[in-house]
Amino acid sequence: MSDGRKSTFSLDEIEPPPLRIRGESFPEKLLRKGKEEPFVPIGCVATTYFLVSGINSFRHGDAVRSQKMMKGRVMAQGATIVALAVYAGYSSLGGYEKIAAKLTNYSKIAVDTYGPGDEKGKEK
Repeated sequence: MSDGRKSTFSLDEIEPPPLRIRGESFPEKLLRKGKEEPFVPIGCVATTYFLVSGINSFRHGDAVRSQKMMKGRVMAQGATIVALAVYAGYSSLGGYEKIAAKLTNYSKIAVDTYGPGDEKGKEK
């Protein structure tokens, strides 16, 4: 394929490599997520408390307290799963900023269409 010509290029034609953006470390992400979704870590701590307390009660032979702690663990786990689902639904809608922007946009459309305080549908 070489036809004997040298290929020449200038340094202006070369694009600089993209900047590497440092990702979050695990502790940074954990802290950020804990601030964004506080009920999930609270639920995890509550679940762990009930689990450890229930196992200790079982080890010491207190069957009644052990059963209560295991029921508490199930409830704490359920609450944590509900919190995860709520946060997932919330983030799929775009979070608070996007929801507020949509509502503001809808109210502007309503005012533009019907006018402020227009009581549509009432007979005069």
